[in-house]
Amino acid sequence: MDDKVHPRKADAIDGGLFVAGLCATSADIVGQVAWSLATIDNKFAIDAALLPVGPEGRQGTCYSGNMHMINSKTAHPEEAWDLMKLFSSGEAGVSMVLDGNLQPNGHKSAWTDAKVNEVNHMFGVTDALLTAGIEPFPMPKNTRFTEANTVFQNEIDLIWEGNETFDNYAATVEERVNAVLQLERPT
Repeated sequence: MDDKVHPRKADAIDGGLFVAGLCATSADIVGQVAWSLATIDNKFAIDAALLPVGPEGRQGTCYSGNMHMINSKTAHPEEAWDLMKLFSSGEAGVSMVLDGNLQPNGHKSAWTDAKVNEVNHMFGVTDALLTAGIEPFPMPKNTRFTEANTVFQNEIDLIWEGNETFDNYAATVEERVNAVLQLERPT
C-alpha cells in the first residue's frame, strides 16, 4: 500500500484516477468501458479483458439490468406501450452506445452490432457470455445482499486504506459480513 500499487481514498482526485491516467487498471462493469472511452477522449489508449477464470469457473457474469414500467393508470396506454417497445429495440440499444456512452440495452442485436463493437469489443464478448449462459445471481437466502455488500465495503476499506493488515483483519471482515447473512429474511 505504501508503494501506491493501489490508490487510497486520500489519493482520489476529481474525475477519478483512472481517467486522469494515474491508475493502470480498473475493474468494472462492461458498461463503464464506453463511459471511460468518452471521458478520456483519446488522451491515452485503454482496453478491457475478462477477469481470469477461477477454480469454480467464470465469476462476475451475473446479469443485471434496468426495466421500464407503464403506470396502469396512464391516460395513454397505447403510446406508453409504443415507447416501451422503442426503448427496448435493437436500434435504441445501438444508440445508447454510439450516442449516449452507455452499454447496450437488453436487445441481442445491439450487443452484436458491428459499430457498437468498434467502440469496444467487450460488448461482443459479453454477448457470447450471456448466450453461453450465466451463473445465477449469488443472492443469499435471506435476500440481504445489499446490506452484506455495504458491510463488506466499509470493512474492507480499513485494509485498503492501510489502517489494518489483511492478515490481521480478514477474519473480522468475514465475521461481520456473515453476521448479516445469518439474519432472518426481512418482512
